[in-house]
Amino acid sequence: MIRKRILIIIFFICLYISLFSFNNEPIIIAPVQDLYNIPDNKYISLAIEDLIFFKLQKFYNLQIYNLFKSKVEFAKLANLKNNFEKAKEIYKKEKIKNYLIINYSIKDNRIILNSNYYNAEKDFIEFSNNYISNFNNFFDLLDELIYNLLNSLNISFTDAQYNEAKKIVFPKNELLKKIYTAFEITDFFEKIAFLRKINSEHPNLPLINFYIGKELYQKNFYDEAIKEFNKEIEKNRDNFLCYLYIAEYFAKKGNYKNSIQTLKTYQIINPDNIEVKKKLSEYYFKNDEFSEAKKIYEDLISKKIFDTSILLNLGICEDMLGNSRNALKYFNQVLELEEGKNYDALLYIANIYKKENKYDEALNYYKIIQKHYPEKKEVYSYLGDIYIKLDDFEKAEENYNIALSIEPDDVNSLFEIGKIYIVLNKYEKAISALLKAKKLNPDNYKYNLFLGKAYYLSGNYENALSEFIEAEKYEKNNFDIYFNIGLLNYKLQKYEKAEEYLEKARKINDNIAEVYYYLGLIYYEYKPTVIDKIIALKKAQVYVLKAIELKNDYAPAYLLLANLNLFNEKGEKYGEFVNYQKAIEYYNKAISLKPDFADANFELAIVYFKLKEFYKAEENARRAILLKPDFVEAYILLGDIYKELKQYEIAIKNYYSALTIKSNNINVFLKLAELYIEQNEFNKARNALFEASDLNPSNPIIYYYIGYINEKLNNFDEAKNNYIKALELNQNDIKSLTALANIYLIKNDLENSRVLFEKILKIEPANIIANLRLGLIYFNQNNFERAKEYLQVVINKQSDNIAALNCLAEIEYKQNNINKAFEYIFKIYTIQPNNKTARLLAGKIYEEQNKLTEALTEYQYVNDNYPEDSSVLNSIGRIYIKLKWFNRAELILTKSLEINSTNNQEAVILLSMNYYHKGNYNKALNLIDAYKLDKLENEELLLLKANIYYEQNDFSNAEKYYNSVIRINAKNPIPYLKLNEIYKKRNENDKAILLVENGYANTDKNLEIALLIIDYYLKNNNLYKVEKYLNEINDIYKNNERVIYYNAKYELIKLNYNRARELFEKVILLNENYLDAYYGLIEVYYAQKEFPKCLKVIDVVLSNNKNDAYTYFLKGKILKYLGLNNEAINELKKAIEIVPTADFYFEISDLYYKQKWYDEALSYIVKALELSSEIKYKKLYLKILIDTNKKEKLQEIISTILQEASTDSEILFLAAKYYIDINENKGIELLNNLVRDYPNYYKAIELLANIEMQNKNYKRAIELYNRLVINEINAALYNFNIGLCYYKLKDYKTSLKYFLEAEKLKLNTPDLFYNIGVIYKLLEEYELSIKYLKRTIELSPDDAETYLLLGNIYAYNARDYYLAKYYWNNYIRLRPDDPNNEKLREQMILFK
Repeated sequence: MIRKRILIIIFFICLYISLFSFNNEPIIIAPVQDLYNIPDNKYISLAIEDLIFFKLQKFYNLQIYNLFKSKVEFAKLANLKNNFEKAKEIYKKEKIKNYLIINYSIKDNRIILNSNYYNAEKDFIEFSNNYISNFNNFFDLLDELIYNLLNSLNISFTDAQYNEAKKIVFPKNELLKKIYTAFEITDFFEKIAFLRKINSEHPNLPLINFYIGKELYQKNFYDEAIKEFNKEIEKNRDNFLCYLYIAEYFAKKGNYKNSIQTLKTYQIINPDNIEVKKKLSEYYFKNDEFSEAKKIYEDLISKKIFDTSILLNLGICEDMLGNSRNALKYFNQVLELEEGKNYDALLYIANIYKKENKYDEALNYYKIIQKHYPEKKEVYSYLGDIYIKLDDFEKAEENYNIALSIEPDDVNSLFEIGKIYIVLNKYEKAISALLKAKKLNPDNYKYNLFLGKAYYLSGNYENALSEFIEAEKYEKNNFDIYFNIGLLNYKLQKYEKAEEYLEKARKINDNIAEVYYYLGLIYYEYKPTVIDKIIALKKAQVYVLKAIELKNDYAPAYLLLANLNLFNEKGEKYGEFVNYQKAIEYYNKAISLKPDFADANFELAIVYFKLKEFYKAEENARRAILLKPDFVEAYILLGDIYKELKQYEIAIKNYYSALTIKSNNINVFLKLAELYIEQNEFNKARNALFEASDLNPSNPIIYYYIGYINEKLNNFDEAKNNYIKALELNQNDIKSLTALANIYLIKNDLENSRVLFEKILKIEPANIIANLRLGLIYFNQNNFERAKEYLQVVINKQSDNIAALNCLAEIEYKQNNINKAFEYIFKIYTIQPNNKTARLLAGKIYEEQNKLTEALTEYQYVNDNYPEDSSVLNSIGRIYIKLKWFNRAELILTKSLEINSTNNQEAVILLSMNYYHKGNYNKALNLIDAYKLDKLENEELLLLKANIYYEQNDFSNAEKYYNSVIRINAKNPIPYLKLNEIYKKRNENDKAILLVENGYANTDKNLEIALLIIDYYLKNNNLYKVEKYLNEINDIYKNNERVIYYNAKYELIKLNYNRARELFEKVILLNENYLDAYYGLIEVYYAQKEFPKCLKVIDVVLSNNKNDAYTYFLKGKILKYLGLNNEAINELKKAIEIVPTADFYFEISDLYYKQKWYDEALSYIVKALELSSEIKYKKLYLKILIDTNKKEKLQEIISTILQEASTDSEILFLAAKYYIDINENKGIELLNNLVRDYPNYYKAIELLANIEMQNKNYKRAIELYNRLVINEINAALYNFNIGLCYYKLKDYKTSLKYFLEAEKLKLNTPDLFYNIGVIYKLLEEYELSIKYLKRTIELSPDDAETYLLLGNIYAYNARDYYLAKYYWNNYIRLRPDDPNNEKLREQMILFK
């Protein structure tokens, strides 16, 4: 009845809202809240809210709003229990200042009401009241609250109004009490039984079935609850809550269609119920029926019933319907209502822009979200998505990591960052992230797909395959999954499975070349062992041709096709009638398509090797290695090639290069053994065979070769036994025979050896003692792999065997498997924590890893248990020295000597070293003398003494002791480096380079020594030596930044600028602070005249070192080249401020000189000359003085400069120019000397020729001009000048010859054509004369003399008086004042 009554009240409220006109200031009633949040009390909350709302509005004419359904989600505020700061923040946006906030609590049938009247404008509670009463007086309590509220607000009302309002109450009868009693029952089943009893007694009682259904629904008895709701509907079809519960039930099951149908059934009864409309729109929305949801949202908005959630959902609907503009409109309305801070609206706007590929706009909105909601991990995920779209994977990684820091188990972020790590080749991180995502959401096959890719790219094919197989369980008929399963099975040589899945992939998509390619590979590699080889090869060819048809630029397919062409019709590879040329063609095709295709180059090299074209084979094998530096097989092939070429040393070098990459390649050791045997180097052959034996002692060829060696050495009995053993080893008992062979060699008692070892193991293969002993023997022989085999047998049987564990730990340490060594060490700790051997080994490893604190912990642990062990104290002292705790080191080492003073050389050496580090050199030497170690041949001691003498500048003694260290251990690089410094201090550079070259050879190509050598030869421009050493260290230290730097320097000197640039950039990528690499880049760009790039690098250098004068200087020179003279001067001045050098002053002076700012130029060149008398400075000085005509200054210095630079052609030339003006004969003398001594100094020849012609020395001028013409120096002009000289000599024909040659060389001047015209006139060839004179006028229309001459020719030679008059008149026009004009006029009259 209560709920029914509430529904009736709500109906009237809605009616009154539509009819009533408010005059008072409005009041907001917030949703009433139960402070204990007891679910059963929500109906009481509604009752309080609705009664107050209804009474205040109906009976007291107040403007009352209920914000429960408004755009402000006040329920969130109410949960904060009177947090008025939050109230102010939320409600000030509504522009309504008065709020009534009511809370209550019910306990033991007592109700406590609390009301607060809050004024948001003034930001304080105007009044507050508390009411306490028995729950039976509930309605009286509400009336009291209303009464006090009205009085507090000074609102007048009548008694009649008040009494009328009091009549609106809920019924209070015994039946209602029973129902309330039922709600107080705590036992669920008792409560249901009690309610059903009421129902049976009052079958027509409204709401009782609803209450039963609600209780059942809340305990997840859904089917029973639905039955009760349906019964309630039968009694009261208008109970919309029943419909809402039924609809919610279907929604829980994901059956939104039935939810919709349920609510639509109710709408037939009451189509205007707002709550039903809201829920219906929600279910349409969730069922992706966005058009229907949109209609309801628009209907609600049209009736002014809306809040941010409605606007937001309407925007989502528009977006889902493809109306993104409308969607943005609604989302922006949400932002307007909430001051731009609605998370969902911002997110949807950003996502729309993202969907439209407007990444910058999307990024802007995501950043707004990030600003307002930094705790939201989703925004960082979305930012990550955007940065992926922008190919900024580092920023994407950064944002996903932030998302994960907020929510470490965010599956999407884990997935996306996993994908990014794959792109960035960080496979371990990718695997870690994807595994975590998969663990959190094991049913998403995409995690398996990308995990598979990460494992595949990291080379873990087994794990990759497992992931793709797991993905198949979730996603059937997926091409990518089938293809990858096929590919991985192929990689794992599971060919049948590979074929099965590749065929599955082909059925889904038969247009993918890679599928056919791998099917071809399967038949090429596997099927020949199962079906007829020829058929298999033909099938492989069909598949690969199909692959090429689908993808004609598919390089691997051409490689496979080439390999298939190496088989003949009988299926024999490299057999008779193989079409090698066709194979070579396909290999070259593969290489042309993929120039970095190492495998294709390698296979082609094999073919050339088979064809005995060894040099071509060598070329392709080397190219394969260049492309793939760890290409073991290519090194082996190179070894085979050089072996065939009888270049054994190079062959051996290449075999060892292969072993450097893959030390367990038995085939290489066998090849080495065979090669050494051919050269009768049996010891080396034995060593190679021992290495092969370590890798695979069951290979009978090894023992065959041992027998062969013994036979060559006339050890026939032993050779016989070796051969027998080789034959025996064709079967299975390999380890026993190997052990027997070793003992035969050691004791020469083959039979007893066989008994002592093989017999034991035949009887009891897992015998602990036998295996342990063999393990220890092999360990002492440094045959670690064999030792581990035996020791592992021990451990498998006796896991706590300390001796075996210690030995295994030592082996792993020696093999540099540090993690494995620690596994054994930690296992020993669990068995025997105080084990000295394990602790000392751990300390040793930590010390070598420079983890000095950890090493110290281990040594101190041993010291605690073995305090009198001086060797342990020495180890602690050594650590103290490395930590520079010299005082502690002195104490502990002194203690070590106190414990053991007679046989403790290590402590003496360490203590002396400690004194050395403290600078007490004499004390160190005295200690050594005191213990009579001065003659001890100990490397560490000798090196210490050498270092002491070096620091004391006693280089003779230092040299002596460094040489002693080399004598004891030539592999120690330190003495070579120190001796090099000593020799350089003495300027004994030849001795220094000889020493370090020996050191390089002795120290197995030590990097520091190698770089010293390379640097020396670079400075001495010995590129052959540089190349030699670089080639030797490149493979060893290929990723070392300094090695790459010197390669770059080498390429720069060779003018291979692009390669040099690539290498310098690689150095910077490895170490961004490597300044020399930047300088190298500057040199490259400068040489290539790429000045903008050069300037960028210079700015980087200067940002790191603002006191780098040379770089400012270089920047100035570049700017000068670019014509930016003022900017250049500014940079050069910066250089001068740091280091004022002559060169810097010179460059500034030159810049001013070229701009004709002579005073400034003079000022700076004078400063340059004050610092240096270099000739180039004097040249510029002379030029400035000559150009500014400073004759007095020139007279002062010219003689001096000539004496200092009597052989400098430019100085002599400048001097000559100077003397031409003041003493022509002196100038001509200087020029003649200059032309004689420098026959190719063309400026001097030109100036002298011009002077000689001017002085009418025409023959000398002709001689000089001819020298210029012969060298093609401005030949047209100088042919003209020669022509003028011959003209002056009246040799007109020769003159004409040179003039015509000048014309032929494209000289196009009026003087040339006038002179040719004159000569033709003199030679009476008038037509040609007229032709050239007219060309003169074309070029020089105001040349009066030419008009006169043409008039004369026409008048007196051509007899064309009309043209003669024309040209004479033009002459008169141009020379009106010429007194001879009257004669011309008279002559023209005569012509008439």
